[in-house]
Amino acid sequence: LGATTGQLVGNLRASGYRPEQVDELYLTHLHTDHVGGLMAGNDRVFPNAIVRVDKRDTDFWLSEASLRAAPAEARRFFEAAVASITPYM
Repeated sequence: LGATTGQLVGNLRASGYRPEQVDELYLTHLHTDHVGGLMAGNDRVFPNAIVRVDKRDTDFWLSEASLRAAPAEARRFFEAAVASITPYM
């Protein structure tokens, strides 16, 4: 999404906070521009956080049926949502 993305943790630290201090995250939806910063490889970026998101979004984006019904070029978005959210569940 461009050179200005991926700065969340650096900006958080520059503000005087550590990811470990974040205890809740509220996501409006599970598109990659919102969930992309939740994981660093296999590690949760916010190890003490509870992630809150509308059930309708999790029902859709984390659904195996939705993944199977999605066009091939869109499946990576479902996979990104699953990879980013399930470690917090």
